Amino acid sequence: MSNFRFSRLALPLTLVLVSTAAASTPQPSGPLLAQSAGANTPDQTSKPQVQAPLTQAELSKFLAVRSAERQALGESFSSLQDLWQGIKDGNTPSFLQVTGALRELGGSVGDAKAAQKAALTKQNLSRERFDAVRSQVNRALGVPGVEFDKLFSQLRSGDLSNIGSTVNTDTDPQTKALIEPKRTDLLETAALGLLGL
Repeated sequence: MSNFRFSRLALPLTLVLVSTAAASTPQPSGPLLAQSAGANTPDQTSKPQVQAPLTQAELSKFLAVRSAERQALGESFSSLQDLWQGIKDGNTPSFLQVTGALRELGGSVGDAKAAQKAALTKQNLSRERFDAVRSQVNRALGVPGVEFDKLFSQLRSGDLSNIGSTVNTDTDPQTKALIEPKRTDLLETAALGLLGL
């Protein structure tokens, strides 16, 4: 009983100590604040627009990042691929299938996210632009853009009506023509989108 009381008191005490420490941490002000705010503001002239049309160079960068992600997942990629194929075929995965795939993926998801971050840096591609390219590629391929976060939400709420069935294929002919020679490679790694990669 005494251990129970201690743990109930320890949490509020910890929160008070953490909030007190945060409140006493000096915050930059004046010119220092302006410098630090300016340092984190992206220079709009040096970065390509996020929603710009897809280029051959960006498609190559996208494929390089996807290759690094897949390599980081190792053998666990096959469970993700199986789940993805079912969704692509119009089948609604069960909660057990989703959690089973995540269990098989285990710590390799963190490895894949780290590989993505390193590959994005190496390819000089922002995460925002990568996401925009992924969206354009998915539309041109005619594949659903589903992520585990969305899947879990829908499975919990019981709304399974449109998992994998909503496919936006609205894309320009130039993008379709650009990805067509790489279609097989792009489809092989499309399952990575389930992890938000």
